[in-house]
Amino acid sequence: MPRNRRSKPAPPMPGWASYLRTSDKDAQNPKLSQERQRSAIERNLFGRSDLPIYETYVDNLSGRSADKRNDYQRMLDDARAGKFSFVGAENAERFGRNDAEALSIIDELHAFGVSVRFADYPDLDPIDPDDRILVSLSFTLARRESIKIGQRCRGGMYAKLRGGGFIGKAPDGYVNREEKTTQFEVLNYGKYRRWIERDPEQSL
Repeated sequence: MPRNRRSKPAPPMPGWASYLRTSDKDAQNPKLSQERQRSAIERNLFGRSDLPIYETYVDNLSGRSADKRNDYQRMLDDARAGKFSFVGAENAERFGRNDAEALSIIDELHAFGVSVRFADYPDLDPIDPDDRILVSLSFTLARRESIKIGQRCRGGMYAKLRGGGFIGKAPDGYVNREEKTTQFEVLNYGKYRRWIERDPEQSL
């Protein structure tokens, strides 16, 4: 008797899907972040292709684990079902939380005939061994930038405290005060100088 061979999945329908994700860093204006991501994908990926666009999947401020991103999981289910042949994201960091997760999903989708592309490097193919190095490097650089931003923010807060300023909500018995700085003071203090004073109503 002939051995049963595992059947290959049917080729997916030709077309694009896009994935947008806002992180904690985008909490102030997630809509603006999504519009920027969408614009980059349309300009650098969709604009270079004649294939139809199937759907856009969006996750907002979701958990760190991929299984907690609902639209991400829905996108993967639709990809496995062969509903589109390409997935576009603004960059690799938007697609996955880390390089291990992203590359694992990229490999899985490739097995189903679905390719992943990034708007910041539209000619990059994550399946290609050399291009794969660039994908991993982009995650390393993104982590470095995140660490550097955190260091700069903490350094700025400590400098403000050492200079007699105050950050955060005033403690009981005090009130927050601020004043707009002059054009000559902006470089040292930012647009506003903030401090705390005793609450005059509680001092009576």
